Amino acid sequence: MVATTREDAAKFMNRLKAKKKLTVTMYDADRAFANPSNPRFNKEAASDAHERTIEFPKKNLLE
Repeated sequence: MVATTREDAAKFMNRLKAKKKLTVTMYDADRAFANPSNPRFNKEAASDAHERTIEFPKKNLLE
């Protein structure tokens, strides 16, 4: 398993931002936070991530 630190994520985001418009949402949640059968399930983060995932193609691909 590869652990990604916030510092690693920031470096990656900065490289992408130089080339493209980028929106990144980071959650204070554990791995597999969206799996309701997992003890690490984070309902609030999972709900927000799901909503953003559904809205992205509606806004960017279906127009």
